[in-house]
Amino acid sequence: MADDWRLTARLTDEGTRRLLDQLREHEADDAVRHRLGGAVAVSGEGNTVYAYADSADAIHEAESVVRALLAEHGVEAQVSVDRWHDLEQQWEDESVPLPGTEAEREAERDRLEETEEAESRESGRALWEVRLELPFGRYTRDAVDPATGSAIGVETQTINPAVTVEFSDASTLLFSVLNDEEALTAPFRPQGIPAGSVIPPGRYHFNNGGVSYVGSNARRLAFNGEYRFGQYYNGTRAGVTAGGRVRVSARLATTLSVSRDVIDLPAGVTFNTTLASLRVDASFSTRMFLNAFIQYNSVTRQLASNIRYQFIHHPLSDLFLVYNDTRFRDSGPAGLAQPPSRAVILKLTHLLSF
Repeated sequence: MADDWRLTARLTDEGTRRLLDQLREHEADDAVRHRLGGAVAVSGEGNTVYAYADSADAIHEAESVVRALLAEHGVEAQVSVDRWHDLEQQWEDESVPLPGTEAEREAERDRLEETEEAESRESGRALWEVRLELPFGRYTRDAVDPATGSAIGVETQTINPAVTVEFSDASTLLFSVLNDEEALTAPFRPQGIPAGSVIPPGRYHFNNGGVSYVGSNARRLAFNGEYRFGQYYNGTRAGVTAGGRVRVSARLATTLSVSRDVIDLPAGVTFNTTLASLRVDASFSTRMFLNAFIQYNSVTRQLASNIRYQFIHHPLSDLFLVYNDTRFRDSGPAGLAQPPSRAVILKLTHLLSF
């Protein structure tokens, strides 16, 4: 994450709206925009005005502009400059230094954990919380089932109770169970099933479950995993996902994930699917980002990639440049080669204030 800076001006009278309007006029002024590097966004809440920037120079230039406007209009305010601390996930006075080495960052994490434990003991609140969910879905059709001649009625019905445990570092542990009812009016061929094999029409009731863990992105290494098990229509299914996220630096992180499922159906029909993905996230500043996503699907033999560049040229206004690429390892129907598919997309948005 790039450095974030915030200026806070708490006004002692009703001059907030006037100051906001003046700041936005300066934001639109080419000369001031050049001085600020186009990197300052302003907002207001109650009697408080905020300005955000991605560098110390920009926020202190904004501070000079704010103080000059306050003096010009005779408005009194308390002005302060804060810096975002990623590990603590809060704003601190600019005089508080950021940890500069991995050892210092690890020491700050340990200090934060000790502080949270002490606060938890003092308040009587746990360092983790448990959430219970019970989603229910029901979809019906008035159409007639050609196999039975009667109305289909319930086509899909799911009950999905889940228990989520969230720890103090924002990592989560999830336990879930799925009760599924499906009505098939025609033979069903899931992706990857061998040629000539189908799941026959009928009404199926089956159950499956899973347990998953998602590590905290605040840590340098965050591991993720999931185990899935249970029934699948008239067969069984077992699957596992493993991966993790590496925060290379404050501006660069990468995530790797591999999923594999094995499905067994009657008459000795067995097939599996594998899905592997790699994601890279880079932030050059609080206004400029680059994201890359690459995924391989073993069933379709498809390698897909998406690269997106984003530039916030103005508050709530963005420039996107996207490159999509899809390639196939094998030939298509009748042995015909499947050419790669590529696309370049340019998108520009600009917020108009009235």
